[in-house]
Amino acid sequence: MFKVSKPRNDIKVQVDGWSMPPFMGLTSYAAFKPVHGSQAIMMGDTVLFEDEVNPAMSAALDAGLEVTALHNHFFFDQPKVYFMHIGGHGDAAKLAEGVRKVYDRIAEVRSAHADPESAFPGQIGSPSSISPAPLEAVFGSKGQTNNGMFKVVVGRKANMHGVAVGNEMGVNTWAAFAGIDDEAVVDGDFAMRESELQAVLKSMRASGINIVAIHQHMTDETPRILFLHYWGQGEGCRSGKGRESCPGCTERKRAVTLRCSDAVPPMRSCAAVVGVSWEGFMKTLQHWRLRRPILWYLVLLVLSAVAGGLIPMIPRAAADEGDGNLPLAHVADIPLPGRTSRLDYESYDPDRHLLFIAHLGDAEVIVVDTNASRVIARISGISSVHGVLAVPAMSRVYASATGTDEIVAIDEATLKIAARMPGGHYPDGMAYAPDVHKLYASDETGSTETVVDVRSNRRVATIPLGGEVGNTQYDSQSHHVFVNVQTRNELVEIDPAVDRIVARIALPGADHNHGLLIDSPDRLAFIACQGNDKLLVFDMGARRVVQSFDIGKDPDVLAFDPGMYRLYVAGEAGVVSVFSVKGSNVAKIGEGRVGPNAHVVAIDPATHRSYFPLKDVGGRPVLRVMRPG
Repeated sequence: MFKVSKPRNDIKVQVDGWSMPPFMGLTSYAAFKPVHGSQAIMMGDTVLFEDEVNPAMSAALDAGLEVTALHNHFFFDQPKVYFMHIGGHGDAAKLAEGVRKVYDRIAEVRSAHADPESAFPGQIGSPSSISPAPLEAVFGSKGQTNNGMFKVVVGRKANMHGVAVGNEMGVNTWAAFAGIDDEAVVDGDFAMRESELQAVLKSMRASGINIVAIHQHMTDETPRILFLHYWGQGEGCRSGKGRESCPGCTERKRAVTLRCSDAVPPMRSCAAVVGVSWEGFMKTLQHWRLRRPILWYLVLLVLSAVAGGLIPMIPRAAADEGDGNLPLAHVADIPLPGRTSRLDYESYDPDRHLLFIAHLGDAEVIVVDTNASRVIARISGISSVHGVLAVPAMSRVYASATGTDEIVAIDEATLKIAARMPGGHYPDGMAYAPDVHKLYASDETGSTETVVDVRSNRRVATIPLGGEVGNTQYDSQSHHVFVNVQTRNELVEIDPAVDRIVARIALPGADHNHGLLIDSPDRLAFIACQGNDKLLVFDMGARRVVQSFDIGKDPDVLAFDPGMYRLYVAGEAGVVSVFSVKGSNVAKIGEGRVGPNAHVVAIDPATHRSYFPLKDVGGRPVLRVMRPG
């Protein structure tokens, strides 16, 4: 373990009239403990004065660190001292660089002002004259008013000591508005789960809202609820020459407005949640956006909390709008690294809450922590990576490197490449047969199935299929592997015990059957055909096609949410088709555009959120997060 300490001896602090030395608790620290290889965890506490808190917090968040608490330790301290706890998990050197950036930002603040500031710049309009009507129109309910001020409260549900508690007991998010049009102030409290904290911090700091405290209000609650207190001001220049002619105010207003537009929650879902019309909702928001950008942004933050969208967001491009009757609500767009090049298969490990995404165009696998809603690793050196498959029982992830005709094994603990094995020509989708410890990979243009023993990391068989190969899936009931042969419109059955074809099944109505998903408990297979944009429902017991549905153009990847009984079919045109699957009853319940090139989908069965990697949204790749709606 390694620990660095940094005493705050640059400012004299009086506590209860006594001059406190750094030894008594005015020392910042960061401690590092190795995990695997160059990976480490970091914990630290940073001693800050009031005007340093939010600049230091932004530096930590921008550097990829987590901020886990913010509070005070003393009474009657002059100047007032705050303690910001930080943490992180990843490359030790990068974590250390992040801590250094926090310390450097503190030094910048102190070099600009030797003594801590006693107030934020700007003024708050007086007397308060916040009109409640526009805000009440947005929220769809009455707020609280008092002497020209306005307050809105949104409750959350939790259990404490086995008893349900909520809004009336203080488990709520609230925002109070005061001041006048361009000299406004907002303060409030966010109640959120642990998994939402970092996203909310980033979103609020990006908008210039100051964080005042991060702590708990309860014990023994389920889920664990954290509370974040905040304070924000609007434009602060009062000038006889008028605000529009004041360069500082004009630039600040423009910056705030742009930041707000970069963090708009899913508008339609917000309107639906608060129960108002879309047209009235947007008309009111536009009025507030132009006249009161700080208040407008805070309104959106509260609405985002109501809608469950407390994740940093990128605005959906205009071309992405028009969701049809898609039964999904947009939660967030998580920024992805790299170029705006093709993203292919993805695979989710529910135990570690990690999503692995093949970034084909950048020859790497991207790893996203779905709890934290951020990228935690980029595994490079996987040429033209197409397929990716997480095998939690083996703590392994397998990726098909089509550019080098290899299967690449990745260690989930270290997120490093552990082995490379030869594949067939153009390896693509993969499936794992756990009882024989074998991996089966579709060699799309090679017309074969490659079989790898994952214990020895060796190719043990190559099975000729007689045609171009689509997706491969494992059936846990028969313990057999099924493969689409898309140029023959067949489904091939392989016995992993002998690695031989035991059946070829013709698929009437199929045309280039590419996508495949097996619902073993219900004895159904779902086959997506790219030649005619059809979904075939295949009865595994009767060995025949029993239903056919029209779906979006060029279907590719399928995913199933067993808890919601929902099947998702994603296509190259960006259209996703959603089906209800209850036993043998299959019905289409909706279809709509998710985003450009939304041909890949993965499901978190615990949260029921769906993940769609999109290669180009506003000039950058993103992971679009949706929820049932």
